[in-house]
Amino acid sequence: MSLRQWIRDQNAGVQRPPSPTSAKGADIFTIAGLLLGGLIVPALGWLIALGLLLKSPTWTTREKIQGALLLPFGFLPFALALALPLFLSHCITSTHLVTKSTIAACANHTFHFNIAEIAALILTLILPLVGASILYRRARQQPVEIS
Repeated sequence: MSLRQWIRDQNAGVQRPPSPTSAKGADIFTIAGLLLGGLIVPALGWLIALGLLLKSPTWTTREKIQGALLLPFGFLPFALALALPLFLSHCITSTHLVTKSTIAACANHTFHFNIAEIAALILTLILPLVGASILYRRARQQPVEIS
């Protein structure tokens, strides 16, 4: 038995619900939640959108796995990586015991991304967009007949 025949046999009983030619509002909300949910409500927003993705009849199991793996926390890792230099600045405040005067000294570290970090940063931007486009394209397609 060939691999193609085996796949046809496995998918013979699988039926997809009909899907419109334009994506439904719930599907758009799910995709937007996967992209932006981690930014709006860190971690929890993305997990809620992941639950919507997994429960939706629009996508196959394979598409759901692709969407979950290509969209881990959406744009949250990208935003955190960009915000990293903000967290590296710090100030130290000292109060003199006798005069009660306060002195603040702030240090601002210059932060530079190396080439590997820039590549990782680009991936954290591109992979969620690829995952979202896969899900969106499938949400817009008519059901595929397996023969």
